Amino acid sequence: MASSRVSVAVGEALGKLYVLGGSSNVGETFPSPLTTVEEGTLPPTGSVLQIPTGDAVTAGNGQVTIRWNLVAGATSYNLYMASDINFDRSNYASLSDGAKLVSVTSPHTVAGLTNGKTYYFFVTAADTGRESEESFGSSATPTAPPGLLWRTKASMPTPRLEAGAAVVDGKVYVVGGFSGSALPATEEYDPVTDAWTTKADMLTARRSPVVTAVNNKIYAIGGMDYIDVNQVTYSYATEEFDPLTNTWNSKASMPVGNSVNPILGNRFIAGTAVNGKIYITVFNNGGAPPISSMFEYDPTSNTWDTNKSPVPFGNAQYTVASVGGKLYALTSGSFAEYTPATDTWIIRPSPPQTLSQMRLVAASGKNTLYAIGGYSTSDIHDIVQEYDPVSNIWTTQVSVPVPRHSTTMAEVGGKVYVFGGSLFPDFVNVGGAPTFVRPLPLSDVEESQ
Repeated sequence: MASSRVSVAVGEALGKLYVLGGSSNVGETFPSPLTTVEEGTLPPTGSVLQIPTGDAVTAGNGQVTIRWNLVAGATSYNLYMASDINFDRSNYASLSDGAKLVSVTSPHTVAGLTNGKTYYFFVTAADTGRESEESFGSSATPTAPPGLLWRTKASMPTPRLEAGAAVVDGKVYVVGGFSGSALPATEEYDPVTDAWTTKADMLTARRSPVVTAVNNKIYAIGGMDYIDVNQVTYSYATEEFDPLTNTWNSKASMPVGNSVNPILGNRFIAGTAVNGKIYITVFNNGGAPPISSMFEYDPTSNTWDTNKSPVPFGNAQYTVASVGGKLYALTSGSFAEYTPATDTWIIRPSPPQTLSQMRLVAASGKNTLYAIGGYSTSDIHDIVQEYDPVSNIWTTQVSVPVPRHSTTMAEVGGKVYVFGGSLFPDFVNVGGAPTFVRPLPLSDVEESQ
């Protein structure tokens, strides 16, 4: 009680204890009565909480999900874990990977685990001042998915880098790019026959266009045309290709103002389609600080919306892909996820190795993304890094057979295809200064298995 007193009245109602009246004048012949009423909570019925039952675990790539049955009277649960089969509540803290996760709910996923290593788990129920005995316990071993296998396929008729690609009716259309000059070329690849067919040229030759498909039509948006990095022509053209009629038609241009100057790197775009709309990320180096923007193109109405939330970082080289109804933007130092329904961005972890001119592609069959290739100051890379949006984890996959950067990629039937690119960086170090060199394009095509 908050105050000491004698001769009190005590009552209980609805799980509460009530102390009424009494006197604080101990030993007096005529004590002064009190009107004080105090309320307290009765302890829960029963001396211990029940033990959680029904432990079940599901192992994934670098993670384990644990489920258990709820316990009556419990207000929270504690999850204990370690890789030592003999661990318990008394020694988990002394183990290198022992842990106690408090106030968890069922199911609970533990990420960041080592593939191939077995972990042991048990759960306790808790409320104020009480914790149950340990559940029976369970174990699981996170496992990486099977590694990629790569096969070389028929080479492209036109070697190129910085092209775009889209898939319609199971065929890949490789559009634009660079091969000594900016290209208008469109070439169709059939994965079933492993054969190429030349299609109608775009109306505008360009390198680095955004190429994507909506409703069985292909759209080529923006891009650049240059050989001299100080004389770059930025394109804002939007063109639509109909594979059935093999024709290109002009559409509403991207509403971007002119670049501040014709130097390479002052403007760069990337984009893809999500849920029938095309989203274009734009980097503009014309301000201080540089500005990032994002536009939405509706192919049905042929209209642009310029009021979308910009990418939450600035960089001259975006690569973009979509999976699971969300858009992902990757640069050489940042990675973010965009939800069109809420027009919001969330920063996600960058891949372990971030490179210039790496490219991002969706593997929708696995609901993951691949970041492939790229170059650093010292080398061209063959690295393949896979991102799982569910676990929010990057893993390194089997490398592509040919190192490359500025490649073009597409997915058909659960297989990823890598088209062209370059074996040589855009810039080399001459006399201590980065100097632009004309890259040599590849015609190689690789298919993942």
